[in-house]
Amino acid sequence: MSDTVTILTSSTGHSLSKAFIGESYVSNKFNPGTTFTDSEVTVKNLDGLAKLLLSLEAESTKTIIRGKSISDATGVVNRNKDKFRPAKRQWCMIDIDSLFGIAFFYLNRSVEIDV
Repeated sequence: MSDTVTILTSSTGHSLSKAFIGESYVSNKFNPGTTFTDSEVTVKNLDGLAKLLLSLEAESTKTIIRGKSISDATGVVNRNKDKFRPAKRQWCMIDIDSLFGIAFFYLNRSVEIDV
């Protein structure tokens, strides 16, 4: 199952994580910024993907995207269609923008989700 994961790192130090807080699960104020550095990591199997995701979990300035960089240029880039293209992956990503309406999702603590 060898596959590639594209990692974006905030060039300005912005947190790329959302936190849903309290009993009403209101999202924290979220501003991921607009400029990033990108890198790609090859994972060989599901264990490799899990290890990569666990290593990124504590790094709030990093996130993964489904896309692939169009250019091999290095440096700071904007995340837009001019720099990244859709890419077929052997893994899926679930993007949660809000917990409103998810009746079965009840926790008594903060939940942090990378976006």
